[in-house]
Amino acid sequence: MPRLTLKRRGFLALVSLLILIFLLLLGMGLMSAQSARYRGLNRAQEAAQAFQLAQAGLEDIRLKLEVDPAFPPNPGDDQPLFNFAEDVTVGSETIGSYEVLLDRDYERPPYQLIRITSTGTVGPKERPVAQRVLKAELQRVPGEDPTKVVWRWASFQDLGGI
Repeated sequence: MPRLTLKRRGFLALVSLLILIFLLLLGMGLMSAQSARYRGLNRAQEAAQAFQLAQAGLEDIRLKLEVDPAFPPNPGDDQPLFNFAEDVTVGSETIGSYEVLLDRDYERPPYQLIRITSTGTVGPKERPVAQRVLKAELQRVPGEDPTKVVWRWASFQDLGGI
């Protein structure tokens, strides 16, 4: 009889060991899947930040054009492109930047359009974590006050990003 008990104990130990190995592998698989989900959520958050930074660049240039009719400074007829970039900080932390390219080829009548390309970048400019490019056109419209320049969005295009 003692031999039969030892066989049963050995069999139970083996089954218990196999169940533990199965549960360990299952837990490791779930942890790996959860880690991939967190990475995906982080990438989605960074992409959304890049989109918002690009939109901030579009709104910044629109406001600069409305506030200062002589913007951009010292434009020449042979120089229709103007480019600038700004870092965006929250508190003391820089979260990203945007770069705006202003194309004034069609600014004169009859078109009165300005083409704008805004690139939002999350992370350092040399090695961005996420980037988004937006292209838009602003059209000059007559305002109530003839001395004030009013711009409205004529088109908007999302060119995607990395």
